[in-house]
Amino acid sequence: MIAAWLVSLGGGDLWWLATYNVLIAIISLLSARALGRSLDSDKRVLDGAVR
Repeated sequence: MIAAWLVSLGGGDLWWLATYNVLIAIISLLSARALGRSLDSDKRVLDGAVR
């Protein structure tokens, strides 16, 4: 629905949809990196607790 709306917003041009996809990809990348850091720090805490 969002894709159809963006294409209609652009008058059939796909630039709005492409921009939306790039923004979603950037947000996903940043979220995955933040989650990876969080998991790494949790692992270090758990490794210290086990020893």
